[in-house]
Amino acid sequence: MDTGEQVDAFIRRFFGFKHDFLGVVGLAVVGFAVLFAFVFAFAIKEYPGINYVE
Repeated sequence: MDTGEQVDAFIRRFFGFKHDFLGVVGLAVVGFAVLFAFVFAFAIKEYPGINYVE
């Protein structure tokens, strides 16, 4: 089992994973979280009196 291959080389070879778009993916994740927070805050501000329990 010990081939002397490094972990990052194995992951790149086996899964095809590269760190090329890691910054873009991180930005997309943070952007989605911020967008969700703004939409959630807007919804709570605009519709505070909605009561679904009757």
